[in-house]
Amino acid sequence: MIIKTYFDKSNTIVKDSNINYGLNPITTIFYGYTGYSRYMFHFSFDYIKQLLTDQTFPDIFKLKHKLKLFNAGDIDFKWMFDPCWTLENKVADRASSFDLILFRIPQAWDQGKGYDNLVNTTFTFDEFQSCEGSNWYHRKSLVQWGSSQLGNHSHKNSDPYAGIVNGIYCNKYLQDQYRIFLNGGKSVILRHQHFDLGSENIEIDITDIINRAILVEGGEPNHGYCLAFDPFLEIKKANPIQSINFFTEKTSTWFEPYLETSYDEDIHDNRQDMFLDVPRRLYFYSNVGGVPTNLNQLPSVKITGNFENGEEIEIVPEVKQATRGVYFTEVMIQSDDSNGNELVPNRMLFDTWSNLEYYNERFDKTVKMKDQTLEFTTKDSSEFNLSGDSDFLPRQYSPTIYGIKYDEKIQRDEGFRKVYVECSIPFTVQQSELVDDLYYMIFVKEGDKIINCFSEWQPINKTFNTNYFMFDSRTFLPRTYYLDVITRSNMETKRHANLVKFEIVNIDKDGYYN
Repeated sequence: MIIKTYFDKSNTIVKDSNINYGLNPITTIFYGYTGYSRYMFHFSFDYIKQLLTDQTFPDIFKLKHKLKLFNAGDIDFKWMFDPCWTLENKVADRASSFDLILFRIPQAWDQGKGYDNLVNTTFTFDEFQSCEGSNWYHRKSLVQWGSSQLGNHSHKNSDPYAGIVNGIYCNKYLQDQYRIFLNGGKSVILRHQHFDLGSENIEIDITDIINRAILVEGGEPNHGYCLAFDPFLEIKKANPIQSINFFTEKTSTWFEPYLETSYDEDIHDNRQDMFLDVPRRLYFYSNVGGVPTNLNQLPSVKITGNFENGEEIEIVPEVKQATRGVYFTEVMIQSDDSNGNELVPNRMLFDTWSNLEYYNERFDKTVKMKDQTLEFTTKDSSEFNLSGDSDFLPRQYSPTIYGIKYDEKIQRDEGFRKVYVECSIPFTVQQSELVDDLYYMIFVKEGDKIINCFSEWQPINKTFNTNYFMFDSRTFLPRTYYLDVITRSNMETKRHANLVKFEIVNIDKDGYYN
């Protein structure tokens, strides 16, 4: 499952300039004979923390995070020798063969409302130009970088912000920190990304940075992050100026920057295919009134039955949580044990789930439920380990999507929706099958180009009776989207295109789409 956290504020600061660019839809990070710039941005961890708290993501160590920004330059080679412009309206070349660094911003800052550096001489007041908010000298209006008070900052040793100066950090300090970073030491610089052509997007894995920030209570506060050129390159007096451009969250396009968070746990319920001598998973679904509900603590499970000679089977495996209201155990049912007891296929066994209680918020009380006994039937492992003198032919499927209607308008604030995928068997009458290797992709169209919304194809869950995935509308921008499915069988991958087209919309207070 993947969610996106979009930036809530950003700004580009230019060396020795008090101009604010907080509302500009494109950031220009540059260096050259006029100086250099840096791009600041911020996003919140609150939604990720919420999903951890409600156990949608029960294990933080299965979370992965990627920072993604989209290059605002044309990806075709035709632009390679065309001039571009800095925020200060100066001619620049698009940079190539360089590194960008990422470092944490140590103090709170305000975005500001500036747009550009142009002065409109027709009017006495130019609403597009502003010095308020953050800039090279200030993190807030009248509050300098490195200062906790109004006015000038202190450089006394007792000042906790000593060493933080104009531009967040001075270039010399970042040079020292970059050396430490490249040698594997602890540094304020967190990551770097190399650019060959200069047309690449930013895609930086910051999993450990975000997870550590979420885990450490009362740790370093989240003031956002900053992107800049390699500090040794920043001070190079290049002429013409060298630059790279990225879309900011102010863009009116789909290319808003975001943090992509994925949870590495999909559901594969093997209740219908419990092969002997093969590791399998059994799931327990806790639903109260049709709503997935967390239990107060992990349940316990006991697998019971009888061997062929009448001896009792008793297995007590470990239980883990997959997501909100879903628990599982992984077990391998052996065809014979160390005492010589034999178990054959088509034998019914039982899994009894105990310790079932949940908290009812409405009545402010703990509700205890009876033990739940489920069942499954063993299967011959030869059906799983197909080998011999015959080749297993790829299975053919025809997927159908339920849960999102074609051309449906979905409100962005709706939240989670369960989407079912039914895989029919072609040339049969209403026959369908549960599929293990089933994946989906949501994408948008920009002219003739197809742009995937995720880094990778996402696995579709398989329970004992359905294939499904969870769709979170809050992490999608208002836009028209398309959904494709791929099936995999015996090294054959087949893409099923244009299964669903839908639109994410915002609805204003008067009930109109916007």
